[in-house]
Amino acid sequence: MILTVLGITLPFFILIFLGAFLRFRNFLTDQNSNLLSKFAFYVLMPPLIFSKISIAPASELWNPGFVIRYEIVTIILFIFAYPIGSIFGQDTKGKGIVGLNMSYPNYGYIGVPLCLIAFGDRAALPLALIAFADTIVLLLMATIYTSFSRNGKTTYEALKLIPKSLIGNPLLLAAVFGIIFSVFKISLPFYLNSVINMLAEAAPPVALIALGSSLSLGVFVSNKTEMIFISMLKVFIHPILIAIAFLLFKGQEPLWIKTAILSASLPVAANVFMLATYYGSYREKSATLIMLSTVISSISVPVVLYYILTYV
Repeated sequence: MILTVLGITLPFFILIFLGAFLRFRNFLTDQNSNLLSKFAFYVLMPPLIFSKISIAPASELWNPGFVIRYEIVTIILFIFAYPIGSIFGQDTKGKGIVGLNMSYPNYGYIGVPLCLIAFGDRAALPLALIAFADTIVLLLMATIYTSFSRNGKTTYEALKLIPKSLIGNPLLLAAVFGIIFSVFKISLPFYLNSVINMLAEAAPPVALIALGSSLSLGVFVSNKTEMIFISMLKVFIHPILIAIAFLLFKGQEPLWIKTAILSASLPVAANVFMLATYYGSYREKSATLIMLSTVISSISVPVVLYYILTYV
């Protein structure tokens, strides 16, 4: 079982650290690293999501109990972000970004390829539902925090970010179109399917190398306690809470439970850095948390996956 877990997870983190090495050697610069990340996120990942969901049985698309359990944990983490942010001297807006760092997993670059390889194509549907619902809830919670910040944007300006972020998220759009194609049993011409499948196959390695090339030490040295503490909350406490929510209260398929737990164990999403930049708060620390949580998850994710495959 250990060899199976290592066989699934090691290639992912090898590719991430390959990206970091290429950046260190200046093979990838700031500019082309950003271009590679955009290419993976906007061009390669959507076909991967679409290709898996569009062939899923339409009967599996409605599962509010699954979404509600997962999002209750997200809200709980955001509530705890307030006292944790206070401990580290953050204002209300900064506490909202702390909440994002504690609860926003890296679905796009790591979650999609990892879950599909670990659990098969059927994991695409629960993963897409988590990503869709989580994006809405995370943006709403961040909006609540920032709207109460004296120096933040107005409530109206903050609320406008939600539909804009949803419409502009290619992974969510791909999931929506995949669901439509599944429900109405729409088929694409074989040559379009071939193009989509070719792009989908290229998505995981390019996305992981792009993620690695974007990592930075940031402000870790001067904020070790804060960075380590929040990273541990993300990669350890988040999946533990999700496991409690699903394993203590039965009623979901094992594959969906496994996908939820593994998703929660992922490191901080790169999108948190973009949102921190937008709100003008906790920007450098968010970049550092993405880097640190990714490094820690190279050990923690295999441990979580071993537990899932053995006991869930």
